[in-house]
Amino acid sequence: EPLLPAEVQRNNGELLTLLMQDVETMRDFYLRLLAPPAVAGIILLAALRLFSELDTAFWYVLLATFFICGVLCPAGMYYWQLGNAGQLLRTRASLNGHIVDGIAGRTELAAFQYGEKLTGQIVQTGRRLTTLQARIVWGQATTEAIGLFTLHGSVWCILYLAVRLVETGQLPGVYLAVLVFAVQSGFEAVLPLTAAS
Repeated sequence: EPLLPAEVQRNNGELLTLLMQDVETMRDFYLRLLAPPAVAGIILLAALRLFSELDTAFWYVLLATFFICGVLCPAGMYYWQLGNAGQLLRTRASLNGHIVDGIAGRTELAAFQYGEKLTGQIVQTGRRLTTLQARIVWGQATTEAIGLFTLHGSVWCILYLAVRLVETGQLPGVYLAVLVFAVQSGFEAVLPLTAAS
C-alpha cells in the first residue's frame, strides 16, 4: 500500500532530488536574490553621493558599469540557464533514481543480471549531467569575466577622468587613490549580482 497520496507518487530518487533542490532554491533566494541587490543599491547611492561633489562624468561611468554588472549580466545568465536548468533537474533526478534503484534492488539486479545495464545507464546519465553542468558553469564563468572586465574598465575610466581634473587643478591629487578604491569597493557589492540568476 502506498504511503504517499497519488498526486505525490514519484520514482525512486525524485523526492530526494526535489527536496535537495527546494533547499538549494531557498538558500539561493536569500543569498543571491534578496541581499545583493539591496547592498548594491546602498553602495551605489553612497558612491554617487561621493562622486556628486566632483564631476557628473563619474556618475555616468558608475551608473553604466553598475547597470552592466547589476542588470545585463544577471539577465544574460538567466536566459542562458533558462533552457539548461530544467534539463539539469530532470537529469539529476534520473541519476538519483538509478542510484536508488541500484542500492534498493541489489538482490534483484544480481538475480536477473541487470547490474551491468543499470551501471551503463548510470554512467550515461552521469555524462549527460556533467555536460549540462559544464554548460552552466561556462555561462557563469563568462558573466563573471564580463563583471571583472567591467570593474577594471570602470577603474581606468574613473582614473582617466580624475587625472584630467587633477591636471586642471579642480581636484587634489590625493583623491586619485580614494576614487579608485571607492570604485573597487563599490564593485565588491555589485559583482555577486553577476552570479545572481
